[in-house]
Amino acid sequence: EEAFRAEHAFRKTIEDSILVGITAADLTGRLIYVNQAFCDMVGWSMEELLGSGPPFAYWPSESADEIAKIQEMAASGRMTKGGYELRLRRRNEERFDALYFASPLFDGNGKISAWLSTFHDITERKKAEERSSRLTLLYSVLSRVNEAIVRIHKPEELYRQVCRIAVENGGFKMAWIGTIDPATHRVIPCASFGDSGGYLRDIAI
Repeated sequence: EEAFRAEHAFRKTIEDSILVGITAADLTGRLIYVNQAFCDMVGWSMEELLGSGPPFAYWPSESADEIAKIQEMAASGRMTKGGYELRLRRRNEERFDALYFASPLFDGNGKISAWLSTFHDITERKKAEERSSRLTLLYSVLSRVNEAIVRIHKPEELYRQVCRIAVENGGFKMAWIGTIDPATHRVIPCASFGDSGGYLRDIAI
């Protein structure tokens, strides 16, 4: 009995140290196991999750159908080696990105008895990728603007080109440049590109 308790404590220590969310579902889709990391990830307790079936509480309503299709693909053996990126829901309604993998669990006769799923929270990684993408885009825009400054000598033409670069290469909906009127100290739009939606017509700076 003491050896059993020691082994149980050892297994529990290892389980609690795992940061990856892990779930297991029987062949009806109902959860028969969740680890603490997964509970912490989504915000529901083990007691609340165990026995529940799809659509699960952590499936956002707007993507529940898509997630169900992905799980069906995994169950049919069509899971990709790189897993699937899912947008899941926390209890506080926050959405987060997770990398999902699924693999079968076999019984003593070699038949599938359950499905093991792992969920890696990749929210911070996605944010870092987005920041890197934005910076790359910004550097590209600055490079093209510098080229325009060297090539174009007429201010009005340069302003128009800079606005066009910001929209076509920077992903902005609209860009504009204004100059200060010495008499009124007001900013007067002198060049723009993109859909202003009437913004420049009513602007007063």
